[in-house]
Amino acid sequence: MSTGTKRRRCPQCGYVLKKASLEILIEHMETSDLCKESIKMCEECHTKFPDDTSLMKHIGLKKQCLARYNLGHADPSVVAGIPSGQNESAGEGSIMTLSFKGRKDVSLPPGARDNSGYINSFNTYAFPHRNNSNSSSYVYSSHKESGGHQQSNGTITFPSQYEHDDGAQFLNHGNASDTSSDTDDDARYDEARDNETLSDDDGSWLPGYNSDEISSSDEEENFNVDVEARRESLKTLASMIRRKNMATFHLPTDVQMVLDLYQKIVGNGGSLKTYDTVLDWATHHSLIGDHIPRRKAMLKQVSEAVYGKEFLTIARPKQQRVALCTGRVAEVTTFDIRTVLVELLCNEDLMKRENLVFGDSNFTDVDAGIPLDNEYNDVNSGRWWRDTARKIKQDHPDLQHCSVIWPLIFFIDGVAHGEFTNLSQEPVLMSFSSFKRSIRNKPQAWRPLAYIDYKGNMKGKVSPYLAINEYHEVLSAIFLTLSGIQRTGMNWTLTFPGEEPKDVTMFFPIQFIIGDCEGHDKLCGRFSSHNNTPGLVRDCDVCTNQGDDPYHECHFYTTDEMQGYTEEELNARSFHHIFHPWHGNLDFGASTQGIFGACLPEKTHCVDLGTTKEVGDQFPAGLSAASQKRTDDVLSYMILHTRCPPSLQFPIVSPYRGGLEKVRKLKAYERIGKIFALYCALMSSYYVEFLYQHPKAGEEKETAFVDLKQQVKLLERMLCFNDWLDSNSHVKSNIDPDNDGNESPAKQKIRQYMVSIKTYFPRLQGMQWKITKFHQLLHFPWNIGSHGSAKNFDGARPEYYGKYFCKDLTTRTQRRQISLGKQTALRYFEISAVNEAERLLAQSNTLSYMDIGKYEYFPAEKDSIDMSHVDVGMDNRYKFKANLCVLSLDPNNRHQLLYKWPNKAYSTIDGFRIDNDTYLKVASRIWNSKNGGRLSSNGHLRCFSECYLPNGQVIRSHPYYNSEKPWYDWVTVTWDDFADPLPAKVLLMFKIESGDIENYNIVGQSRIPHVDTLLKVGGRYAIVQTVTGDNFNFRGKRYHLRSNISVRHTLEKELRLIEIDTIESLAFVINNDIGCLGVEDDNGEEEGSVIMFKDRSTWKDLFLEL
Repeated sequence: MSTGTKRRRCPQCGYVLKKASLEILIEHMETSDLCKESIKMCEECHTKFPDDTSLMKHIGLKKQCLARYNLGHADPSVVAGIPSGQNESAGEGSIMTLSFKGRKDVSLPPGARDNSGYINSFNTYAFPHRNNSNSSSYVYSSHKESGGHQQSNGTITFPSQYEHDDGAQFLNHGNASDTSSDTDDDARYDEARDNETLSDDDGSWLPGYNSDEISSSDEEENFNVDVEARRESLKTLASMIRRKNMATFHLPTDVQMVLDLYQKIVGNGGSLKTYDTVLDWATHHSLIGDHIPRRKAMLKQVSEAVYGKEFLTIARPKQQRVALCTGRVAEVTTFDIRTVLVELLCNEDLMKRENLVFGDSNFTDVDAGIPLDNEYNDVNSGRWWRDTARKIKQDHPDLQHCSVIWPLIFFIDGVAHGEFTNLSQEPVLMSFSSFKRSIRNKPQAWRPLAYIDYKGNMKGKVSPYLAINEYHEVLSAIFLTLSGIQRTGMNWTLTFPGEEPKDVTMFFPIQFIIGDCEGHDKLCGRFSSHNNTPGLVRDCDVCTNQGDDPYHECHFYTTDEMQGYTEEELNARSFHHIFHPWHGNLDFGASTQGIFGACLPEKTHCVDLGTTKEVGDQFPAGLSAASQKRTDDVLSYMILHTRCPPSLQFPIVSPYRGGLEKVRKLKAYERIGKIFALYCALMSSYYVEFLYQHPKAGEEKETAFVDLKQQVKLLERMLCFNDWLDSNSHVKSNIDPDNDGNESPAKQKIRQYMVSIKTYFPRLQGMQWKITKFHQLLHFPWNIGSHGSAKNFDGARPEYYGKYFCKDLTTRTQRRQISLGKQTALRYFEISAVNEAERLLAQSNTLSYMDIGKYEYFPAEKDSIDMSHVDVGMDNRYKFKANLCVLSLDPNNRHQLLYKWPNKAYSTIDGFRIDNDTYLKVASRIWNSKNGGRLSSNGHLRCFSECYLPNGQVIRSHPYYNSEKPWYDWVTVTWDDFADPLPAKVLLMFKIESGDIENYNIVGQSRIPHVDTLLKVGGRYAIVQTVTGDNFNFRGKRYHLRSNISVRHTLEKELRLIEIDTIESLAFVINNDIGCLGVEDDNGEEEGSVIMFKDRSTWKDLFLEL
């Protein structure tokens, strides 16, 4: 393609201009008798344009010009520039025709709505005109200057009572070939699209694939057709699936071979080019024959075997051109929602009784699947499910015996493809809320409905008001078919092993939509900005100036009242007027809030990236420079010298191993880790004393110290609140108001929590605490009561789906925005066909390249224990692994031990030798003890570095783990004379392998000084450093801040021998001396004290108790 100067052709005479500017083109047309008649002018700004298309695009892009056509005149005939009453000749409900000079007449089919923009091709535009009459006028106005008069080329009027049932806003590209008058922006876009080299990525292997095909609203029948026939449509689609009609699913061996290679390369993140290169290499070296199918041939054969040609034609991704109110056209890649529903319902591994929230209940009962306990747990435990199930029975009395609620959950959120690229997508993902939470948390239970990336393919910018209208029109096209499905319901036959098939009619209301604050605001039509706007949030009527009031009483918006507001009233609440809301015809169940109640604030974006982030950033910022430096040093030292076992699932603190200053970017779930890291540091009395001695300039020590203690309490409360929101269930009495209408305990505690945040962490910048994420904390109890535990609508797990359905697939595209959505959808369709084929082969026992017994549709957690090389104890509970060494007594010196290493190289490295204190304890207790038995001089100890507990946790004790540094885990140990387990540091684990035991005189494990466990051959033991068990001496210490989630202890100086099966679990313990950075305390008053954190499972209950 030439890179020379851009040229432009006159749309009337065809003359080629040397420059492409609009001004030069207009100048040419004004001097030509042939062309000047075609000049159009905007009535508002008097800008001239060469044709109808350019004029209408200008009107759509300029809000002030569009307002003239929408609001500027009371009489549509005046706007059109034709005599009053001329429109009356059109019959009621008739389809009008727009006639353009020099062009074929274009008819506008019904489907436009009142107050909505509409376009039926690239070259014809219509905009709404509001008036006081009972009709909706859609006026096309083309003007020219002729003797001071304005002339019109066409007007169209629809009666107000006509509404297309599915709100079609998109049409076939019927006149796509007539693009001679497109502007340069469209020409550049078309040229780029036509020159796009898709090669192997264009989906040409799909039967009947047409990359320029545009989905048409003609596919959607009017609602007046036979309802029962519509209800049977899912069954009809299911009958098309080829594998459903096969007795045994099978594929030829050569196809399975390349399918296996595809899974190993592409399925694990490799590129398509790598896959093709491997096949070419194998063919070139005669490792495989020419008959082995290549990628496209294999994918075609596999997809046809799984779905069949007829179903495949419908199920494949389609390029859908959506005509927008601004005159622009958006290209969106979509999947047919009917095929998505069928594919999910036909998946036998998903559609199992044990995977559904209904349990063993009858699906058609009005209260099917609703738990009878007093907890809010899964999505079916809230009031939304109960009320919606009953509403469906009431709305469809003829289907009482067979109607079933089968709600939908959507995830709509933007996905960025890295900080070094401007590629972006917004996937629309869907799942059934009838799946249990554990199933919904797996990507196999989700399906993409569309990939929205149209903004990168369109030129020019529009105002936020028009941009959000464009967005709603795109979503209207995506969800077009769903509205019809929701109204009629769909017939289906549920089949489960051991049960009779049951014919039901499924109804698919939308339960909620998961996403972030920005995305939810767009879905609801709210302003994108939150700075100094009249209304603060999308779901209730709180004003911005009251957004930081913890005691505000929220009134939640309802669909009816929002639809009744005028444009001025909507703007007063920070909402745009939407021409055609995408959710207008969709069913959101029994909720009166509709879309405003379906876009829920959730933990990841509202809490982790809201209050948690703000407080975590403010605490170090409120310290003096010296204290900030000490904070970084303390965190670095603590993380370097303290190991937090991952199995305990404490908040992650590893990002702060270099201090707070060196952290560049944090993920949402790492924000609570920052709070936890600061809290751990504040448990050190040395660190607290340093903060006391170094207040910020202008602060009194005592005043700052009082505030610090309150801030620590708030950090503790924040940790508990985080876990409370993250709990699997909530007691209903804590969430719901009591019988007298008093506020629930949860609501009261959240209000107190917000007061503490405002008091001790005042936000000085921007809108202070008048922010959406702060106020919406008050909405959590209501939403939990509606939809169960907050984990049901949390965005943490769905955020991963953006990687699974977008980022991972995008690496196998050309990474060009112009074709990103289409190619991503094709890559998904390919890999899903391969995965489905593999599942069916395993199910039919015809899978040739894998042991069928090892195939799992939901891969289980891998057992980390390699049972070979594992020493299993007599009770088969505690398991030793990883030989460290064998110890024996030196025959020439009874206090000297001999090492036998599994690797000779270990003998040359001093780091592998056991710590000296542990060494002396083993020598004195095992071979030289006068109490509890001692080992004969010919006995041996086999030492291990890992032990697997019955609960699956792994204890590690090694002086030089991974040739890096010591690793000694802390555990909790039960003692005969203490009610609660005490922490202990495991220094060595071993088994008495041979020898005889002498001097039996002590039985049982006691805490009497210098008396330990009884020895026996074959016994398994550990050398530990434990604590005194007396933590009362810490009370009253000035710099020991009170904690409800940790306990202080004093370490014993003596080491102890314990039996390995007295260990209960791992523990997280930090040394108090982290605050002095390892420097010995001058007075030694607190030397050897440690802080053990309580089991994290107890934290969530503390939020309502503190």
